[in-house]
Amino acid sequence: MIAGEGYKAILFDLDDTLVDFKTAESKSLQLTYEEFYQDLTPETDFRDLFHTINKSLWKSAEAGNLDTKHIRTLRFEEVNKAFPSKSSPETIAQFYLDKLAETSEWIEGAEKAIQALSKSHKLGIITNGFSCVQRKKYTLHCMHNWIPLLVISEEVGCAKPDKRIFHWALEKMGCTPDEVLMVGDSLSSDFEGAMASGIDFCWINPQKHSLPPSLKEPKFKVQSVLAILESAH
Repeated sequence: MIAGEGYKAILFDLDDTLVDFKTAESKSLQLTYEEFYQDLTPETDFRDLFHTINKSLWKSAEAGNLDTKHIRTLRFEEVNKAFPSKSSPETIAQFYLDKLAETSEWIEGAEKAIQALSKSHKLGIITNGFSCVQRKKYTLHCMHNWIPLLVISEEVGCAKPDKRIFHWALEKMGCTPDEVLMVGDSLSSDFEGAMASGIDFCWINPQKHSLPPSLKEPKFKVQSVLAILESAH
């Protein structure tokens, strides 16, 4: 797949592409619930409300209507309206983010793939996550050894799918769009942003979901980053 395409660089999404965000999120929400909300509501109600609020806020950010830096505290401000914790939204938000980084783990096979691909391609990461969390993951998993570029929406002032964040990464890598492959799991942020930027896209789709009819086929579809490595040799 990649070997015959002539890509000089590969850009990766971070969460649920290289690291298992869903598992870390679940663990972090459990710890946050136990620390701040367990006397106020059943855990399922807390989780359901958090996910509803969080999804809505990130959609606003992807649409360019909300700065991502406001999401970290705003979501717990909203949760606290329903379940009034004695702790401030700022305190809860920082606790949650700390746990989110600490409980993160590589997706199986991703580290092996990154190590190998770094020998033949320039590698970078573009993520819409928070700087304090994503940089901690980046350091904790020693990603700097193979991926020298980390682009975080909070730091550059725009979020995927805004093509400005992709162009910023291209400039730092010294590459043109046709020399780069974007790899990610999100159709709304990774795929649409790559298309708008003229960058080929590889969809990480472990559950083999169907592509919405409104979207054209991505250049590649695989179930994991490891599959990219296996197809490149």
